[in-house]
Formats: sequence, C-alpha cells, structure tokens
Amino acid sequence: MQGSSEVLGDAIDTIIAILLGFVASLLLVLAQVSGSCFVGCVWIYTKEELDKASAKKKLTAASHIFSWIILAVGLTMLTTGTTKMQSTPDQFLFFGGLVCFIHGLFIVAYVVSAIVVA
Repeated sequence: MQGSSEVLGDAIDTIIAILLGFVASLLLVLAQVSGSCFVGCVWIYTKEELDKASAKKKLTAASHIFSWIILAVGLTMLTTGTTKMQSTPDQFLFFGGLVCFIHGLFIVAYVVSAIVVA
C-alpha cells in the first residue's frame, strides 16, 4: 500500500511540474508579445543609421534583439524541461526560469528605452 501512495505522489508532482512549465512558457510569450506591441519596433537598418543613431536608440534596438534571442533560449529550455520529465527536468526548468527572469529584464529595458526614444 505504501508503494502506491509514492507512485501517486510522483504522478502529482509530475503533473504540477508540467503545468508550471506550460504556464511559464505562456507567460514568457505573453511578456514578449506585450512588450513588442506596447512600444512597436525600433530598428536600425544600415551602417550609416547605426553610426548616426543616439545611444538610447542603440540600446532600444539591442535590447529588442536580445529579448528575441533570450525568448528562443527560454522557450527551448522550458519546453525541454516540461517534455522530458523522466530524465533531468529540474535543470532545464530551473535554468529556463532564470532565463525568463533575464528576459523580463531585457523587456523592461526595451520598453523604457523605447519610450524615452519616442
């Protein structure tokens, strides 16, 4: 009887981890979409534009690009951690959560600098 309760507890832990990974992925995408929709896109197309751009505009463009890169890395880690619950989910989910936090910092930097540039 003791073994069945341990199996049930493991199953519940697995379901909770899957749900948390899924919710974290949704929040990550929501943060990216809301940040991009809130301020639009600030792009630098040519080398001449880059040379003439202010430091604020360069910061805005760089943080926008880095936020997309971090989004891809974070979603990959969260998806891997969520789908591979039997092998090493804790590492992927933990580092995916850290990447989500870093992504949030870049989105805040992007929104603030884009508002200042506009």
